[in-house]
Amino acid sequence: MSRYVLVNTKTNVVENIIEWDGGPEWSPPSGFIAINVDNVNVHIGYTYVNDAFEAPALPAPAPAPAAPTPEELSAQLTILQAQIAAITPKS
Repeated sequence: MSRYVLVNTKTNVVENIIEWDGGPEWSPPSGFIAINVDNVNVHIGYTYVNDAFEAPALPAPAPAPAAPTPEELSAQLTILQAQIAAITPKS
């Protein structure tokens, strides 16, 4: 058995990875081609163009969270001070 990818011929995207002996008793469904990838690092979602596989683009990184405003920091400090006071033993 060999490793094959099924590439959608309309989108050129790898949609599945299968094991197949390459025999005539099976053929890819209409709209797909099977390509042997025994020694190729390829995954579902890769594109196949000009006899080469290309990984999909990485998503853009999430934006950094906004820094808290002085007012937000002051409110958090007030809450923390109240929590500390609530758990501090009274003498």
